[in-house]
Amino acid sequence: MGGDSSTGPARAKLRVLVIDDEALIGKAIARTLTAYAIASETRGSGAIERLARGERFDVILLDLLMPDLSGMEVYAEVEKRWPELVRGVVVMTAAPVRPELKSFLDRIPNLWLRKPFSSKELEAAVETASTR
Repeated sequence: MGGDSSTGPARAKLRVLVIDDEALIGKAIARTLTAYAIASETRGSGAIERLARGERFDVILLDLLMPDLSGMEVYAEVEKRWPELVRGVVVMTAAPVRPELKSFLDRIPNLWLRKPFSSKELEAAVETASTR
């Protein structure tokens, strides 16, 4: 991944939490975002536990459809308990945008990515979310 030297060190310090029930997605994102410190959770409840222990992230990549807690439930919990982290959430979904998902996506001010997305789209979303 290229980039000028003025942004390289700043990006290297950014912490990104990937919350996706498909472990391979988390691994693929980690391979793409090599300039960032990546942590992954395959369960929404695991991500909430990490945040409750005091771990903090600059960007949270959040899958919408997961079995234990949906992305919408995780987002609501983060919004309620750690509102300062909400601005860094980027929502990801491969699902067709059904009415309840569309309503959620229309309500939130956050970026969202439709899977599959390109590495350029991912990097741009992380950069944008990290500066909000």
